[in-house]
Amino acid sequence: MPMSLPPRQHRSRRGARNIRNAAIGIPIGIITIVAGIVLSLFRCGIFAEHSNEFALGVIVFCVGYCAVIFGCWSWANAKHLNDAIVIIGLAPLFLLLIPYVRLIFFFAPQLIVVGMIMMPTILIAIIAVLPSNR
Repeated sequence: MPMSLPPRQHRSRRGARNIRNAAIGIPIGIITIVAGIVLSLFRCGIFAEHSNEFALGVIVFCVGYCAVIFGCWSWANAKHLNDAIVIIGLAPLFLLLIPYVRLIFFFAPQLIVVGMIMMPTILIAIIAVLPSNR
C-alpha cells in the first residue's frame, strides 16, 4: 500500500506545481501571441499565399491565448485566489454573446483582436498585483 503525504506537504507540492505551470505557460503564451500577430500581419514567406500564413497566425494566436489563460489560472491557484479572476481574460469573447454588440464586430473585426491582445496583459497585471490569500 503506497504511503500518502501529510496534508501540509501535499499542499506545498500542489503550490509548486501551480507556480511551475504559471512560469511556463505565461511566457510561452506571450511569445506565441506575438508570433501569431506577426504571422497574421506580415508576409513571412512560409506559404505561397499570405492567406495561409494568416490562418496559421490565427491558430498560433489562439494557442498562445489559451497558454496565457492557463498560466494565469495556475498562478491564481498558487496564490490561493478565486478562479473567477481568470474570466477577465475571456471578457472579449463574452461580448460576442450580446446580440446587438455582436454587430459591431462584424463591421470592425479589429476591435475583437485589440481586446484579445489587451485582456491577457491586464489579467497578468491584476494577478501580479493581488496579494496571496494565505
